[in-house]
Amino acid sequence: AGYHNFALARKCGGFTLIEVIVAVAVLVLLALIIASGIATFRESAALDQALDEAFELLREARSKTLGSESASSFGVHFTSSSVTLFKSWTYTAGDPANLVITLPVIVEINAIVLSTTTANIVFERLSGAAAATGTIRFIGKRSAKTKQIEILSSGAFRKL
Repeated sequence: AGYHNFALARKCGGFTLIEVIVAVAVLVLLALIIASGIATFRESAALDQALDEAFELLREARSKTLGSESASSFGVHFTSSSVTLFKSWTYTAGDPANLVITLPVIVEINAIVLSTTTANIVFERLSGAAAATGTIRFIGKRSAKTKQIEILSSGAFRKL
């Protein structure tokens, strides 16, 4: 009478503890894979957004310079966490006329390699030529994925 039919008990609709643990482990693993994919996608989108915003500020600075807006030159100043459009040959932090774009928290500028000692790209009136040439490298902090903007002496620039 101490005999128990486990096969019959199983047919009655229960799960064993091992089956529940395996099912939970599979669900946790799937959730981790999905969360990692979402985080990677989010960082990639933020990196693209930062690059596009910096590119647009460069385009705007060159356009305003070529258009002789306010009879002035315009430039773009780079820091590790922001990109700033400014008026004049010299960048002045805190100038109310500056247009500052703050980079997403998960993206930074980790290399500013220019032919001058400043982190500024200023465009010359009439010609639109750039006073500095080189590259600005953006990096995703989590994945270390990088994208760059290259500035040419002609004043042209491109995404790399």
